[in-house]
Amino acid sequence: MEELLEGLCRMSALGISDFLDRRFQAVRQSKDHRWDTTGIGSVAYSTHPISSALVRWPFQLFLLLVAAVFYRSGIMSVQVFTDSTRDYAFGPYVHYRLETLLTRNGTFGSQLVGSGLSDFGVLGLNKCSPQGSFRPDDILTANVSWSAGSSIVATYPGDGVSMTGWYMHTGNEANSQAMDPAFYIVWGTNETPELGDGSCAVSKDVEKWNPNPRVDVSDWCGARWERVAQPTWTYGATSFWGFQQLPVSLPLERGSEGLVTILLQPPWYHYVLYWIVGDISSAFACVLSVSSAVLTRA
Repeated sequence: MEELLEGLCRMSALGISDFLDRRFQAVRQSKDHRWDTTGIGSVAYSTHPISSALVRWPFQLFLLLVAAVFYRSGIMSVQVFTDSTRDYAFGPYVHYRLETLLTRNGTFGSQLVGSGLSDFGVLGLNKCSPQGSFRPDDILTANVSWSAGSSIVATYPGDGVSMTGWYMHTGNEANSQAMDPAFYIVWGTNETPELGDGSCAVSKDVEKWNPNPRVDVSDWCGARWERVAQPTWTYGATSFWGFQQLPVSLPLERGSEGLVTILLQPPWYHYVLYWIVGDISSAFACVLSVSSAVLTRA
């Protein structure tokens, strides 16, 4: 004990104890950077590991790289949203076909006797059905609707039209709610279908209903059809439309009173809040953390 006290007295006389106390205090406050040459693992033993890591240039470089990744993702999301919602979603096509695969009461396959709809067509840039438009769409021409098998087809004479969505009317017959389509696919083609005796339009007989696998192209009555819509869909940062295999429920009203319009465009705030705000905020937080650490160290 005497030797310890003697050593402390000598250190105090030489001023060494005060130097060590100041050094320890500086390290605790992350103001002593002479340990920068030590391994990054030493951060784990610090009393303020995050603050200590932020003043290390390897960690700052890592945060800047993370910020660049988030910023790039946010910019790409903005570009995808702009390109996908500026004009039309799909088209142009001369024929659009809505194929019913499952009805409200569970009918499917060869048991289907019709589409369950009284009218069907696509939406133009005004994004309104013909019944809901104040003035006719100058680009979207009047369509001719006709039914075959479990499908209803909307034909647009000439060079065809592009679409931003579609509209449909439920069946006109009273108490026909059971035959409303619960799952369907909208197809488009520029080829001319040949119905013949109509057998090509009849739905195939299947033992168990199963959502149509993610097929983008289908052959129907001598024409090659491309999938353009389904009742439910999601949107992403790189591939905007992700069609889902989920059934829906149409209104119980009949005919034109059962009008349904579906836009292939989400509200801008849904997309911005989910895909853009998070990425840009994360990038800003990384840059702000590095900037604060550099200014504090300076």
